[in-house]
Formats: sequence, structure tokens, C-alpha cells
Amino acid sequence: MKREAVSTVLGFMAAPIVPGALFAILTPATSNADVVSVVSLLAVGYFFSAMAVLVFGVPSFFLFRHLGLVRWWSALASGCVGGGLVGFIVKLPNGAEPHEILRMGAAGGIAGIVFFLVTWKSTERGGHSVR
Repeated sequence: MKREAVSTVLGFMAAPIVPGALFAILTPATSNADVVSVVSLLAVGYFFSAMAVLVFGVPSFFLFRHLGLVRWWSALASGCVGGGLVGFIVKLPNGAEPHEILRMGAAGGIAGIVFFLVTWKSTERGGHSVR
């Protein structure tokens, strides 16, 4: 049980890295930026991605865990939905363009897969069900 809890926390800590890195690399301000600027933006992107993981990822995990459905596809799906919701919410009250929602949804899906891969080995041995 302790191993499962540690890997779950590590998974939640690792998941925001990819969206944070995408934010840092794809921000127009980094087109001619130095390494310090990109790393600074990575920290900002990680922080906001971590907030999204707390709001959308943690409840999704507990729901799927309760249902016995912690799988790669549930991590991917909940990450895509959570990322898409973030893409929509950050553009309120005007609403987001569809490509922004898709881009954020894809980043969320990758974050979900990162979470799953970090937690996979500990869950495979008897924690929550993995298929």
C-alpha cells in the first residue's frame, strides 16, 4: 500500500512536467530566448499545470480507482478532458478557439499517460488494477 501511495504521488508530480515544458517551449516569448528564460517559463508552466492536475486529475484518479478502472486509456481520456477544460476555462469569458482546446487536451492526455507510466509498475503488483 505504501509503495502504491508513493508512486501515485510521484505520478501526480511528474504529470505537469510535459504541459509545463510545452508551455515553455511553444510560448512566442521564447523564440529568441535564452535558457534561463525557458527554464523560468517551465517553472511557471509547471505550477499552472500542477493546479490543473489537482483540480481535474486527482478527482479523476479517485473516481477511476473507486470503479476499478485505473488503466492507460482512463488516464489518457481524463487527461484529455481535463486539458480541454483548462483550454476552455483560461479563455473565458470569450471562449477558446477549437484548436486551443484540442492543443490543451492533447497536452493533458500526454500528462495522463506520464502519470500512468510512473505509477504502472507499483500498481501492476497489486495496487489498483491496471490493464
